[in-house]
Amino acid sequence: MRYHPDAIRKFLSAQAYSGRSVAKFCIEHELNVATFYSWRKKYGHQEEAPPAGFCKIIPRQQAVAKKLRLPSGLELELSGMTTMEVTELLLAIDQAYA
Repeated sequence: MRYHPDAIRKFLSAQAYSGRSVAKFCIEHELNVATFYSWRKKYGHQEEAPPAGFCKIIPRQQAVAKKLRLPSGLELELSGMTTMEVTELLLAIDQAYA
């Protein structure tokens, strides 16, 4: 049986997200393992499942109030700045005194 390229890509994606081996996936979907690997070679498998334990981090633009205590005992209180602004300020200070 011939499959449309879109259907093939769906099989490739489904196998990647299933967590099953190619052999088990092919048995469940009545596919030939060699055919599956040739599809993977031809169409690639761009939509791989993300590695376990990793997630995408999206920074939020909200004001924060942070206290920073330096080893010298000096304490800085930063408020009304976003996390990104605090980070940029600390990097600028680090570069100025490096």
